[in-house]
Amino acid sequence: MSIYFDDQQLCLPHGIIVKSIKAQDATYVGVVPNPARDRATLVLTEELSTPSVFVVFNTIGAEVMRYNLPAETVRFEFSTSGLSPALYHYQVRGPLNLIGEGKLAISR
Repeated sequence: MSIYFDDQQLCLPHGIIVKSIKAQDATYVGVVPNPARDRATLVLTEELSTPSVFVVFNTIGAEVMRYNLPAETVRFEFSTSGLSPALYHYQVRGPLNLIGEGKLAISR
């Protein structure tokens, strides 16, 4: 008889690390390279079905950059030269919903 445990709270005190694999979101949104210097590229796993916006926020939540993205966009290159070295939060928003979000670091 074999027993399979997957409860992290039960396994961890005994030195057993449980790894779980999460299913990736249907639409992945990322920025490469990250950290960026003067230019970066927004990358989506699926093309946009409707026109959307790409918005970047600073650490206190103020909008510092906004780009309109046409439908069928999969990659969008943009300049980060106007951003100070810091950590930013970004979102890709469609007309009805949030498509994806993440963090962007700027280093010089």
